[in-house]
Amino acid sequence: MHWATSAIKRVKSERIPHRNYERAVADVLAAIHACEPGEVVCLTGPSRVGKSKCIADVQRLLVGDRSKWPEGQMPFLTVLAGNDAASGAFSTRAFMAEALTAIEHPIFGQTTDDRIWSGKPVRQIEGVAEAVLKLAFTNAIKHRGTRYLAIDEAGHVGYVRGGDAAATAILDSWKCLAARTGVVLVLVGAYPLLRVLNLSPHLLGRAQLIHFPRYNAGVLDDVKAYDRFLKSHSQSIQLKDAASLSEWGEELINGSLGCAGLQCRWTRSALALAQSECGEALTLEHYRIAMRADSDLQVIAREILEGEEMMHAGNVGDLKSQAEVRESGRLGARKYRPFEAKPVRHVRGGRA
Repeated sequence: MHWATSAIKRVKSERIPHRNYERAVADVLAAIHACEPGEVVCLTGPSRVGKSKCIADVQRLLVGDRSKWPEGQMPFLTVLAGNDAASGAFSTRAFMAEALTAIEHPIFGQTTDDRIWSGKPVRQIEGVAEAVLKLAFTNAIKHRGTRYLAIDEAGHVGYVRGGDAAATAILDSWKCLAARTGVVLVLVGAYPLLRVLNLSPHLLGRAQLIHFPRYNAGVLDDVKAYDRFLKSHSQSIQLKDAASLSEWGEELINGSLGCAGLQCRWTRSALALAQSECGEALTLEHYRIAMRADSDLQVIAREILEGEEMMHAGNVGDLKSQAEVRESGRLGARKYRPFEAKPVRHVRGGRA
């Protein structure tokens, strides 16, 4: 077996604790502990920063490993809010099917492969009214003893047919579900989730927002923390002309936009390239060749910039040069801060 093959496997499986990840886990835990039943915690940050893994660790710390749960109980449930309808739209029916499968509903839960080939009859949900499915899920939450319900990729609700009004209705229905069942609702999503949340003051006013940020190449403390992450990330990789990845830190933090998840994905691509060449070690050139296209990085950088502005994170100057797709000043043209009224010049003695 080529050394890069085992290195890819290790990179896939290893979970490297790092500063922003540990803070996010601690913040989500603290927020959940402070919640009353029916309240909401929202976790947001850049794509591929590690939010899903964060929720998995929160689950483990709150209720232990699933193998130790009492039989038939699911104290923590995670449901993926996929955009599975035609043309990539979000479907409430598809979401309910996903939820019933996640909670392993005995009637409406979708089958697994082993049950397909065993020939066991499985009732399909086609033709069953969505209201019936919702009631079945609500009852299942109570039956399973679920105390925490996490909805991952919750920002996908913004793709629902019917626009903002429909998205608002779905968010409010999730809040009502939490109140009705007494679960703590945890919404997880990239920065587009922020725009969706702003559609529902009813939910937003009852939610605590947790920010899982990237490492900013323009902030010294972030650069030092990312350097420590890269050193840990290097332990399973054979490198050429470098003792650790931190020696290539400037290129790596910029090429990954400071997102640990993007860094790990980039490393796997670079290792795959080294494997295909039968290289003796990973080089910086492998990273440069495997780097995402500039157009891809611009799109990701623009989303991060917009999200950080909404979060009042500040310190986004280093990304502005990477997001040079701000046509007609689309980003940054605003001279006022988010959530503040736009200044209006008033006519003397009258109204504007």
